[in-house]
Amino acid sequence: MAVQQIYGQVTKEGTLLSGTQFKSKKLDVGTTLIEFEKPFSNLPTPVCTISGLPWKGLETSVVLLEITPYRFVCATSSEQRPIDCAFTFIVSGEE
Repeated sequence: MAVQQIYGQVTKEGTLLSGTQFKSKKLDVGTTLIEFEKPFSNLPTPVCTISGLPWKGLETSVVLLEITPYRFVCATSSEQRPIDCAFTFIVSGEE
């Protein structure tokens, strides 16, 4: 079993800041689609983290809404509403 890993950083506008092997697309306020160039053979495990100013980590969160072998969708929000935030991620799974 070979392991595939994809990692990157996405801006609050939903554009790729760093990383390879994926495309990013903003779907709505705070909602971003990450599509893998090479799909995983099974469901992968994504991990996302808010990036930016230190106070953003205290007031915002990121949640995974959908995970498939081809992509994942995540949403960032404050306690009150969805907001646009930069985030980093790593996805691991079987090739």
